[in-house]
Amino acid sequence: ACYAMIAYQTAHMKTYYPTEFMTALMTSDEEDSDRIRLEIEEARSKNVKILPPSVNESGKHFTFIDSETIRFGLKAIKGLGDHPIDTIIESIKIGWKFRTIYDFIERTGWDVINKKSLEALIYAGAMDIFWERASLVKSIEKMSAYQKEIESKKSTSQMWLFDMGGNDGERVHFELEKCEPLTFEERMKWEKTMVGYPVSGHPLDGIGEFIKKKSKNIMSVYDWIEREEIVPMMDEEGNPIGEKWEDELEKTPETIYATLIGLVSNVRKMQTKSGGMMMIATVESVGFDFRIVIFPKDYEKYELKIIEDTIVVADGRLKFDDEADEVSLFPAAGWGKKWWQQDAWGVKTFSISSFREMAGKMEGTDAVKNVTLIESENSSFEKYVIDVPSFWTKEDLLDLKEYLTTLRVGATPVWIRIHGTEKSTKFSIEDLNELKLWLQKKWI
Repeated sequence: ACYAMIAYQTAHMKTYYPTEFMTALMTSDEEDSDRIRLEIEEARSKNVKILPPSVNESGKHFTFIDSETIRFGLKAIKGLGDHPIDTIIESIKIGWKFRTIYDFIERTGWDVINKKSLEALIYAGAMDIFWERASLVKSIEKMSAYQKEIESKKSTSQMWLFDMGGNDGERVHFELEKCEPLTFEERMKWEKTMVGYPVSGHPLDGIGEFIKKKSKNIMSVYDWIEREEIVPMMDEEGNPIGEKWEDELEKTPETIYATLIGLVSNVRKMQTKSGGMMMIATVESVGFDFRIVIFPKDYEKYELKIIEDTIVVADGRLKFDDEADEVSLFPAAGWGKKWWQQDAWGVKTFSISSFREMAGKMEGTDAVKNVTLIESENSSFEKYVIDVPSFWTKEDLLDLKEYLTTLRVGATPVWIRIHGTEKSTKFSIEDLNELKLWLQKKWI
């Protein structure tokens, strides 16, 4: 009866309070990274956003923000001790949300403003409200120097005239360093290091349909997964009954060749009994994981080719293991259409950025995903920054310039970013939606 009551209450909460339920579930499992990954995927399947930790919004554990949003808790950040976490949370409780980087430094003190804690917070994304991560990391020495100055003034009971007003916008004590933003790969790497999960977005987000289209025989994997999920009816002796179950068992052919695409999430290298080396790579694809198995005879060929946090296009023979619930691919060159200019081997490796860029170029992906709105704490305006893809030509830039001349003048400056360098277009426009629509059409 007790178990039945708990099951009923749990089902009720999961149905009518899904975001609150998932927040509590992830908090209870926060020490188990594998469980957290599954629960994040489940939350996202219910259209619940999982955001990086934030010094302004996160509690100690996973934090409920609203019915559509959950944030990682500050405790999830590796290298950040309980004392800095408590200091940040208490500063919010007794005051208000941090408004600027200066406000954050003044209210937290040495507990937080030190190299170890700041790096952990910045790389995890907890300080994104202040500026871009690379610039913040490069400014840590300046932050520490400013904190030292604040402590010195407190110890001597000195105070600036402007300090009494509390208006950070009227005084700038130091300028944050300017440098190129972190790449997608760098953001993902540091998020995985600091919180165990790439919170800003999965590398395969937005290109799932492209991957399905360019894969070969991927349906054989989906069919196998579906058959694995079928639960047969049993007779009194425990034997499966029913024609459908028997038919499903007979559908798997002996040999299937396929081209599968995905993100390499883990690589294990091991020595065999004969003394040779072999490798097993775990790859995340669209809706399933698979393994790439490299035997000793091919080890040297792939040793430096298959590495974590890259996207692979793998050609080869599939093997379905019903007992282990695993799909394995054994590379075999020469199978399938070589749309990605395959070399003589069975696996081609891409950086995440280059593959996503290629997918966008080949599919005409929505250009707006490459446009970033930068909100500056050190200025009174917002600027609209367009990340220019490497495959844009001079003509594309001229088209953009010509189009900007047709838009109504407004208060939002338009900038472009080329190879990490930002440049003003000298245009300020009124309606950003018009520019977004034009970029969409331009991309297609």
